[in-house]
Amino acid sequence: MMSEDLPGEQPPANQVFCPHCGAAQDAAPCDRPQLLQCAVCAQCFILPAADGSTPPVARTGASNDGFVVIDDSAPDDGTSDEDELDGLRIRQLAQARRAAYRSRSYCFIGSAVSAAAAGQLIYKAVMNVHLSGWTAAPILYLAVVPPALFLAWRLLCRARRFGREARQSLLGEPATPPDFSSLSDGSHIWKRLEK
Repeated sequence: MMSEDLPGEQPPANQVFCPHCGAAQDAAPCDRPQLLQCAVCAQCFILPAADGSTPPVARTGASNDGFVVIDDSAPDDGTSDEDELDGLRIRQLAQARRAAYRSRSYCFIGSAVSAAAAGQLIYKAVMNVHLSGWTAAPILYLAVVPPALFLAWRLLCRARRFGREARQSLLGEPATPPDFSSLSDGSHIWKRLEK
C-alpha cells in the first residue's frame, strides 16, 4: 500500500554521510549546493545539489539539526562565493595539517611504549632466567620482543612520514606571479628622517 503525500507536508530528508567521520546525518533535498557541518566531528563539507553541481556556495547560517546550510536570505556584503570556498579549503588544509601533527605524536608515543615494553620483557626474561633458569616464561617473553621492536620501528617510520606530510605545502603554486610593482623600497621614509 503506497502512502500519499499530504499537502503542506515536508519532503523526507535524505541521509548523507560525513566524508570525514562517516556519521549519518539528515539533510533536506535542495536544488542548490549546501555547505554542511557534521554534528559529530564538526568538519565542514559540501553537499552537491540535486543535479550534481557544487559551486557556488552561498553564505551560511546555522540550522536546528546541527548542520550549517545555505542561507539565501543573507545580505550581500561584497564577498564572493569563490572566497568562501577558498576559506573552506584553507580550513580543511589547516585541519589536515593538525591531524598530521596529531597522528605523528600518537605514532611517537606508540613507538616509545612498544620499545619500553620490549625492554621490560627483556629485563623480565633475564631476571626469570637468573632466578629459576630457562623455563617457558622467559622463552615467551623473548618471543614477544621482536614483534614489539618491529612495531616500534614501524610506528617510528610512520611518525616520520606524518612529519613530512605536515611540513609539505598543501597549496599549489599560484596561477599568476605576484605583482610587487605597487610596493616601495622605503626611500621616502628615509628622506623624512633626514629632515
